[in-house]
Amino acid sequence: MLSWIRLIRLKHWIKNFLVLAPAFFAGKILDENILILSFFAFISFCFSASGLYIINDILDLKYDRLHPKKRHRPLAKGEISQKTALTLSIVFLIFGLSISYEIGSA
Repeated sequence: MLSWIRLIRLKHWIKNFLVLAPAFFAGKILDENILILSFFAFISFCFSASGLYIINDILDLKYDRLHPKKRHRPLAKGEISQKTALTLSIVFLIFGLSISYEIGSA
């Protein structure tokens, strides 16, 4: 399970809370509609970013295996197969982009 969390870079999701900044600085952070849209924007960013992190790891696999720190990433260590990682990446990108599309249609 830890390998999967490291693969999707869960710890980086905290940065995506910045989507709340415009609502906060506009004084509309308590507006229910804006809060709901911002929450879904946050989720969309998280899924999309994780999907792209995985693709980057697949593309850089050869170099990551030689890097002193990156060689400990799940793909570089062989803890997760490239095929499985690519499948997860596609699923995450589909979720992220679908949520984004729905937000844009709202």
